[in-house]
Amino acid sequence: MNVWKFVKLIKAKHVWSLSKLCLWHPLFVLPTILATKECVSLANKHYGKLHHKNNRTNAFRHAVWNYLIAYKCFKWRPDEQKVTAWAKKITDWHEGFSPNSKMAELMDLHNNSVGRAFFLANRELKKDAAIEQLVAMVDHSQKVATPEETVTFKEQMVHIVD
Repeated sequence: MNVWKFVKLIKAKHVWSLSKLCLWHPLFVLPTILATKECVSLANKHYGKLHHKNNRTNAFRHAVWNYLIAYKCFKWRPDEQKVTAWAKKITDWHEGFSPNSKMAELMDLHNNSVGRAFFLANRELKKDAAIEQLVAMVDHSQKVATPEETVTFKEQMVHIVD
């Protein structure tokens, strides 16, 4: 995402809340920025512009984003619970200011959770092998239409449009 486009979207209350998050977790700021850049690069590399819709490629982007945040922050603070808690906080914050429908937000939050759970279950994998597995999971992403359906697929990525 273009930095200036991001700045235009964000409101003063969001700047304040993001600043507080970053001040409380200063060691995680740089790894999170690097994870975000790598995530977008990977999504573009594998799926082009398709990952900007609420489809299975968007599910990948959210899962890999959370995985990468936890993975990169773990190098600074080798505590699985702390880095996944941080990944949840920062990506939940992002969903809080992003203009999404309720179902799209639910889909994103679910896929974020899948990425964090994947990190916890596969922390010993080399990053490239983990990314390959996340790419493979895209083919098994489940299309959902209701919040209740999302809960059914706890360990799988979900999407709302094909």
